[in-house]
Amino acid sequence: MKYLSILLNWRIDVITILAALTLAFAVSDSDDIVLFFLSKVIAVVLGYYTHTLAKRWDGKMPELKVFSIDEEDITL
Repeated sequence: MKYLSILLNWRIDVITILAALTLAFAVSDSDDIVLFFLSKVIAVVLGYYTHTLAKRWDGKMPELKVFSIDEEDITL
């Protein structure tokens, strides 16, 4: 049931879409130098916006705490 609540959280979808767009703009290539640098600027802006939203929504996505592992929790 906890996996269903992860899928129903719309914030995860927004972060994923923004991250995918950031990656697409970051790895894009163009022969025109202006378009090349414009795509990199868009990637930086989207990356910053994605990071800001992820930090803001961190407390509102408790489902993701299941996937985070602290170093203290790991036993060898």
